[in-house]
Amino acid sequence: MDQLSLYDQILGLTAPWHTTSVDLDEHSEQVSVTVKFDQSSAISCPVCNKHARIYDFRQRSWRHLDTCQFKTIITADVPRIECSEHSVQTQYRAQGYVDYLRSNGCRLSMSRKGNCWDNAPMESFFSRLKVELVYAKNYSSIEEAKSGIFAYIEILYNRKRRHSANDDMSPIAFEEKAAMAA
Repeated sequence: MDQLSLYDQILGLTAPWHTTSVDLDEHSEQVSVTVKFDQSSAISCPVCNKHARIYDFRQRSWRHLDTCQFKTIITADVPRIECSEHSVQTQYRAQGYVDYLRSNGCRLSMSRKGNCWDNAPMESFFSRLKVELVYAKNYSSIEEAKSGIFAYIEILYNRKRRHSANDDMSPIAFEEKAAMAA
């Protein structure tokens, strides 16, 4: 398997997305991966799922899970589409992921236009998880990582860590107080 196909597999890319380049910089310990959207593919509005045309592309870069302990940066020209009903939208959801969620009865929730706070609690949680646990440990196996993350969430985060949104109580203490008040 060549490195482009390997990264298609690692990233879970399916048509119309594919890996176009992989560059390893051993000095900076970084892997740079470029992915591309096939412009000849049909595309739909992320809001109403109706067929739409590509309006333009915006280059985006983000950090992915590390590859062999090398920092992995993904760069892509993400298509923006023009829908007759919803104007210009970014097509940023992985369709396979969306299909999986819908087939399992999940309701999709994307941030509302102009509201950057919809996802703030989860962004905060994952930031703390990474800083306090993931980056501080060097796990030797997936099972060890799962066990460590479980312990972090169930023992420290839910039972001991105080949250300003919960009157400086842990989630467990806050729920117990709410149950007693009801």
